Amino acid sequence: MSFINRNICKTFNLSLNGTKAALPNQLCSEVVVLPHGGSGATIYDHMNPDVGFTVPNHIEFTFRGLTNANQLSATGNGTLQCRSQYFSFLPEVR
Repeated sequence: MSFINRNICKTFNLSLNGTKAALPNQLCSEVVVLPHGGSGATIYDHMNPDVGFTVPNHIEFTFRGLTNANQLSATGNGTLQCRSQYFSFLPEVR
């Protein structure tokens, strides 16, 4: 049986200007965020849009259990670097 790696990763920058902005439309199972500038970023999940998760400046954090990056939105000032991917590692097959 041949192996097909379906892990398509996309990296993008989101400019934050104090208003809530959705992350780009990209299929994935997890999103890694890294805020730069300002005092970090607050990330919101579409299932609970009133409760934010604060990610400090220059700290990397991974949000898992998604089906699309646009299920998250962010506020803050500066730039939010994001990477969408299907999974972060391949388990060893024995």
